[in-house]
Amino acid sequence: MTIAIQPATAAVAQTFRLQLDARPPVGEPWSFLRFFPRTLKVHQGDTVNAAWDGVGTPHTATLVPSDNANAWRATNQGPGGPQDPSLFPWALQVPDVTVGGDDNQIDVNPAVAGPSDPTCGTSGNPCTFDGTGVVSSGLQFSTPGSEPHFWTNVTAPVGTYTFLCLLHPGMQASLKSWRAGHRSPLLRP
Repeated sequence: MTIAIQPATAAVAQTFRLQLDARPPVGEPWSFLRFFPRTLKVHQGDTVNAAWDGVGTPHTATLVPSDNANAWRATNQGPGGPQDPSLFPWALQVPDVTVGGDDNQIDVNPAVAGPSDPTCGTSGNPCTFDGTGVVSSGLQFSTPGSEPHFWTNVTAPVGTYTFLCLLHPGMQASLKSWRAGHRSPLLRP
């Protein structure tokens, strides 16, 4: 008797949409300063399209290597108000002198304002999230007809991570990374 073993087929990477800003997708209740859906499940190798859908409020689409957004914020953004970026690298506000300025003004932290890597983040060249560092769109403003998108390829180990807005505490969503090829009826692009 001969048993034929079929080779495993490679899973086809998919793109999943994570919507942010004030306008919810059809079927979701209205909510301001929120990501939709609250939990996004992807396979390793899939891409997330963080897409703004609304106008008037700036946001960041920032993926962090933590399953606890509040603890990550406390460690990396600090207690609020101007912070020393050498202690809190993702603090929203920083004293001007800590970022090369020459006065006593308060500035938006350049790490928050700019993308983590300005050479990626498009559909043709997504940034890569490997689970060890922060990947961020930087501060994005949405205007009618010009809603931003930020594309991230997820290669992180199996686990739970967090998308958050660096400007708005509480604006966050869980990202669950599954093993490539894992079959789950809950994964839908």
